[in-house]
Amino acid sequence: MAGVLTQMRRAAPALLRVQAASKAPLLASQTRFIQSSAALRHQAVNPGWPVMYSITYDKPGWDPEMELEYDVMPRDEFGVPAHIPPELSTTIRHTYYVPPQYYPFLKKLGDDTPELKPYMDKLMNGELTFDDYEEMFYLFAKPLKIHRPRIAMPYRTAEEMKKS
Repeated sequence: MAGVLTQMRRAAPALLRVQAASKAPLLASQTRFIQSSAALRHQAVNPGWPVMYSITYDKPGWDPEMELEYDVMPRDEFGVPAHIPPELSTTIRHTYYVPPQYYPFLKKLGDDTPELKPYMDKLMNGELTFDDYEEMFYLFAKPLKIHRPRIAMPYRTAEEMKKS
């Protein structure tokens, strides 16, 4: 095979000169080459599958599906992630946030009840802390009023009433 290719290479210039002179079609042996790309040496590549992305981690052999922390993050009573130490999380001033669409209602509530006004102003300004909330709650909490006539009485016969 190598000898045939060598002879063709030597004869190619002569054939081109003949073709140019005679305007006849060039007759040469046809060869077919199968094109193949180099095999990729990578962990995320499967032959015949397109590579969309590859994720690497700094911990070898770490499987994120085995970790449970990504599902529910433990938090303290203020909603701070539990991996932040209490020395740091307690220095953060935790306040309540209320969306602006509630401001008119809170303003009216503060205007109608003068004792609540400082708390409502703090809430609208984003300055109401948990301690303020507890103070407000216990100052203004009232026992639940139960309207007995609206609750149906259990049915008992006259004989049952006598037994009790």
